[in-house]
Amino acid sequence: MKKQQLVVMQLRFIISQLMSGMRKDQRAMKRWIIAANLGCNLSLKQLKNICDEGKMSKEDFAAALRSHLTAVDAMKSPEITAARSLSRRKK
Repeated sequence: MKKQQLVVMQLRFIISQLMSGMRKDQRAMKRWIIAANLGCNLSLKQLKNICDEGKMSKEDFAAALRSHLTAVDAMKSPEITAARSLSRRKK
């Protein structure tokens, strides 16, 4: 993941936290969905909590989860996977 994308993802999460604190729950939820779509694990956890509370449909959560998994898979590259396997072998 590029550094710029990581910063955008983190900012989306922070903004959604602030919106939630100001009781703008719908706006916060939209931003958590966007951050989850970019691969943010914390946003996905927050969306799961919202879904468990019944404030979000299970279908919407499932869509966010699929997008999150797609983003995480896209961040994986063969080079990174090979490097990690080599570093594990050395230990």
